[in-house]
Amino acid sequence: MSSSEPAQGAARPADECPVCSEVSLARQRHWFWVFAEKLGDGAFLTRLGAGGGYCVRHARELLLHEQGERTARGFQFVLRGWRDGLGGSMRLDCPACRIEVETEAYVLRLLSRGSWSGDQQTRLDPDALSCLPHARMLLEQAPEGILSEALKRLGATVDRVRAGDGRSQAEIHTAIGHGYDEAFRKAERCDTDATAVLSFDALDRALAQGWCPLCLAGREASENVIGWLGHPDRTDRDQDDFARLCPSHLWDAAANDPEASVRTMQRIRRTWIRSLGGLETLVEGAAPSDRKGRSGSGWRSRFRGWLERAFPRRSREVQLRKILVQEECVACVAAVTAVDRGIGLLDAYLLDGDRSDWYLRSSGVCLQHAYVAIPHLGEQPACVVTDRAKTLIARTMWGLEEAIRKVSWSVRYEPPGEESEMWREAVVLTVGRGVLCSDWLAPVPQRPERAV
Repeated sequence: MSSSEPAQGAARPADECPVCSEVSLARQRHWFWVFAEKLGDGAFLTRLGAGGGYCVRHARELLLHEQGERTARGFQFVLRGWRDGLGGSMRLDCPACRIEVETEAYVLRLLSRGSWSGDQQTRLDPDALSCLPHARMLLEQAPEGILSEALKRLGATVDRVRAGDGRSQAEIHTAIGHGYDEAFRKAERCDTDATAVLSFDALDRALAQGWCPLCLAGREASENVIGWLGHPDRTDRDQDDFARLCPSHLWDAAANDPEASVRTMQRIRRTWIRSLGGLETLVEGAAPSDRKGRSGSGWRSRFRGWLERAFPRRSREVQLRKILVQEECVACVAAVTAVDRGIGLLDAYLLDGDRSDWYLRSSGVCLQHAYVAIPHLGEQPACVVTDRAKTLIARTMWGLEEAIRKVSWSVRYEPPGEESEMWREAVVLTVGRGVLCSDWLAPVPQRPERAV
């Protein structure tokens, strides 16, 4: 395990969300077992290749891992999977994300039962303060018997957020949970002179700097939203309409544009104080309008009353959705929109003969975006993107093979070359140059995440 990561038995910050804490430990265990035995497990490597390797977030951690060079063989499977999947079908499946999701579901299930077992009993603190996203998830899946307790946990979190000024790290941790990427954030900015405006010239600049233009378009669009939100001229209406960020983009705002972070925290505070009142009414079963409706004589009222009695959980889910409005992160929406528009621009760009030739000499788009873009491109542009991707895969595969060959004791007399860093090149080829950045860390999502 990386020396920069805490040991499993290390002390945790006070009031750390128990779900976030267990997810963090599960990720550390994942990396331990990858380097302890999984890189020699054919089933793991096959699934890693079929799923496209690691996502941006976890690839960033892999790049900093002290044993990262050992993943050369694993990336052979990953690149074969991309080579075979381009223009076809591939289900993106980051193994570290899968572990995090499974752990999150498991801990929430334990908390929703009011019990926990095994070694969890020595670590999982059911009375610890939950972050807002996990307190919400617990309330959404809690059975009737602990619904009031789940609401109490949510209320304690809202009270903590309400008492702050929106600026402290502790308050942001309470509001949005574990800042996964905080360990990788540094002061220096990524090397790019791109703007948030899509154009042929912007594509030229991105390719000249070794960027996947779709990664860069999404990154710049989300950064633009946060910068716009943090501008002094923003009105209360602007704040109500656009201060809706997911945890990843809120962490970016806190690090790069504190005023945007403060405005988002203010809106989170208002939203959850309002929602808490409706939730208390729901849990107490004292919604006057519903009672009146059920006592009416109309067949619709009688049918609704029967339905709620027959399917109480379904009825509660409907009512929860009315109170806990699902809002998409505005920065995610901007990023996804920019990628969609960027694919259309790339289609037109590659119909230009000179620019098509330039693209074929560049690093092109990353494999994740090539996979997304190819089905939406015309025949000629799709062939250009596919050909360049396969060329880069072949070149990188040769370097990985060379790196593995030179590990052998029998050729120890051969001097090391560029192949020793080829596993890093494979990471960048797969997920784009943004994985090397340490300032704006929120990855470009495939679809908008839920706002806090």
